[in-house]
Formats: sequence, C-alpha cells, structure tokens
Amino acid sequence: MYWRKMVLGENWSHAGSDTRKGKIETKDRGVPALLLNLREILASAPKGTKDGIRVRNECWEFNILQVLVLVLKQDFSIVDGDWQTAAALAAILSVGVSMVATVTDIRRPQYGIRNNGTSPQNPSMQQDIDKKLKFSIMDELIYKLSVNTDATIASAATKCVLKICDIHKPMIDVVCSRYKSRFARAATVIQTIWRGFIARKKLQKANKAFSKFQNTYRRKQRIMEKRKEEAKVAMELERRLKLNRQKIMREFKEKQLHTIEILPAAHVEKYMQNEQIQAAVKIQRIWRGHNCRQSIDQRKVLIQRYKAAIILQRGVRKWLEKVRKKRERFQFTIKPPGLTENRRVELQQKITQYREENPPQYSKREDLEKVHKKAAEMLQRHYVTLKSTREKHAHREALLARLDTDSELLSLAPPLKDAREKDIEMYSSNLLPIATKARTDHIETLRLLRQPWWKKLRDDLQDQEYEEEDYILF
Repeated sequence: MYWRKMVLGENWSHAGSDTRKGKIETKDRGVPALLLNLREILASAPKGTKDGIRVRNECWEFNILQVLVLVLKQDFSIVDGDWQTAAALAAILSVGVSMVATVTDIRRPQYGIRNNGTSPQNPSMQQDIDKKLKFSIMDELIYKLSVNTDATIASAATKCVLKICDIHKPMIDVVCSRYKSRFARAATVIQTIWRGFIARKKLQKANKAFSKFQNTYRRKQRIMEKRKEEAKVAMELERRLKLNRQKIMREFKEKQLHTIEILPAAHVEKYMQNEQIQAAVKIQRIWRGHNCRQSIDQRKVLIQRYKAAIILQRGVRKWLEKVRKKRERFQFTIKPPGLTENRRVELQQKITQYREENPPQYSKREDLEKVHKKAAEMLQRHYVTLKSTREKHAHREALLARLDTDSELLSLAPPLKDAREKDIEMYSSNLLPIATKARTDHIETLRLLRQPWWKKLRDDLQDQEYEEEDYILF
C-alpha cells in the first residue's frame, strides 16, 4: 500500500521523524505498526494546546483518519500484536480529531449569514445565492405544503413562501409560471396516460373484434367446406344410385328378353299383358301413396278443425245446460200462491165496491194519463222484482222448514251419555258458516267458564237485556 507523504509542523518534526523516514511502500501487515507511532505524537501534543490543535487538523487534512478506518476493517489475527493493536488504533481514532476550538467560532459566521439573509436592506446575500438553490428551497417548501397534513408544518411553510416572495419580488412571477407549468405538465401526463389507456382499450377491442371476425370467417369456411363435402358425397351417392338403377333395369330387360326367348310364341302376348297389369298396379300404388302423403297436412288441419268444433260444441252445450238448470231451479207463476178462484172473486168484489164508493175525481185528461203511467210503472216494477221476491220467500220458507226440522231433532236428541257416532253425524253440519259459528260459541263458553262468578252474572244480565229488547222489537 502507498502512503501519501505527510507534511508536519515544526514541533512535530523530531517526534515524527521515524514515521517520515520509514518506508513508504510497506505491506498491509506493517501499516498498523506505523500508525501506532501516532499515539506517542498525540500524547506529546495535548488536546487544548496550539500544537495539539495543529496536529489534529493536519491529521484531518492528510486523511489519516480514513487510513485508520480502512486499516481497522482488516483481520488483526494475522497482524503483530493481534487485536490489541486494533484497540490502540481505535483509541487513536476516537481522540485524534478536534475540529473546532469553541462553539462561538462556529456560530459567529452563521449569525452573520442569517443577518445578511433576513435583512431587506442588504440584498447582497440574495444576489450571492445561486438560482438553482432558490428554486430547490422553493420546491421543498411547495412540496411540504402539498404533502404534509400537519397544520403547523403547513403554516410554517406558508410563512416561509410569503416571506421569500416579499423579500425577493421576482420570485412571485417565477412561482406563478413554474408551478403553473407543473400543473400543465401534470395535466399533460394525465391526458397522455388516459389517451394511452383509451388506445390500449381500443386496441384490445380491435384485437377481440379481429379474433372474433377470424373465428367467424373460419367457422363459415368450415361450414362451406363441410357443405361442399356433403354435396359432393350426395352427388356421388346419387351417381351410384343412378348407375345401380340403370344396372338393375338392364338386368331386368335382359332377364325379360331371356324369358320371352324361352316362352312359346302363343304365350308371349299373355305374358306381356300380365307384365303391363303388374306395372300399372305398381304405378297406381306409388301414386296413391304419394297423393296421400301430399294431402296429409290438409287432413291434419281438417282433423284439428273437427276436434275444435267438437270442443266448442261441448262447451256451448254445457253452458246451455247450466242456463236451463238455472232457469228450472226456481219456477214461479205470475199468479200468487194461495190465490184460489173463490179468493179471486172475493177480491174482485172488494175492488168493485171500493170503486163504487170512491169514484175517480179527475176532470182532466192529463191527470188520468199521469195516474195511468204511475200505475203502469208500479206494475212493471212488480213484475221485474217478482222473481227475486218469490225466491226470497221460498228461501225463507225453506229456512223455516229447516229450523222446524232442527228444533224437532234437538228436542228428540238423546242424552250425551247415550250418544253414538251415528247421532253425532246426524247433528253435525258440513257448512262452513255453521261450523265457524259453533266454534266461536264453544270458545266463548269456555271463556265464560274460566271467569269468576260475578262476571258470569253480568253476562247473564246482559243476555237477558238483549233478549228483552229483541222481544220488544219483534
């Protein structure tokens, strides 16, 4: 390793003569031994003296500390003194530098720079600052404003930006133009990314469309090729069938000629007539089958119409039967029930007597017509409502007859201990209203049985009041 020649002061000339006169070119193992000589030099020059400060500054200037750091990175197990040498070098490294004398010496220039930078009356400091440095400071402040969410940091950054713009007026135009262009560049970048995205989407759609078109085209090509193959196979089959038919016809003609040659001359005409008859029968059979197959669709339509007509007729007959049964369900006559001939004569006499005793007192024709119209309307209303009135009357009579029958059955009912299933069926009803009413009465009876006696007494009194009122109303 090559060492740089160290230029030392006058007080250190004798102490460091051995080091300066030593070999400059040494192996790596000899470097730690040479650096250990610094320990005696640093010990001879205390830290607070001028010589100590000068010696330590020169160590810093000649990069001896960097050499110490590099030497400490090697393995000291193969160096003379082992790791004790490393400890001594580390001690030299820890006490070998004293860069400043006092804090005041360092702070004094900083105070001068600060006073020059913040004073508006002294623009010399602003002129000395590089333009790139100004822009970097402003970029950092704007970045803090845009990124941080802390209110204190945002307030401090805003104050700094305003202070810089107040002191350095040209910075206002620079800020407006510089960061506005950033927004423009950002918009350009966004638009570029969006256009690229749209273009990629369109390209993907175009690729899908082209692939779909290609698949469709290939599918159609396959279908067309398949159809061509099928047509070719069909033509080949038709050609073979035609050749087969021709072969069969030829064989038949040859067989027929051979048969005619064998037969006697007297039987040839009869044989030809039989062949013609068989051919005619076969032609007729084939024609009838073809004709039936052609007319089968028309027959299906006729059969469908016939079935539809049957269904319609059946529905109409059912409806007419319902109407007839509904009309025959309640037959009535204009003559009221119970009107016998004697009763009719008696009523006619009463009417004649009433007319004689109370003759009409109408002098004008208009009054007579009005009375006549009124009588005609009343008679028409009577005939219109006659059927419903008779039906209601018949319904009431049927209900009364049923009530009589039920009351008779209840009066003849056996006691509960002697009741059987037959009796239960006799006294049970399948009608929903009656079953609902019976269930409701049963639940009410059970409720009354669970109530105290004074509530039962009140219910009995209420029932008695209702019965008395009903009796009075009736």
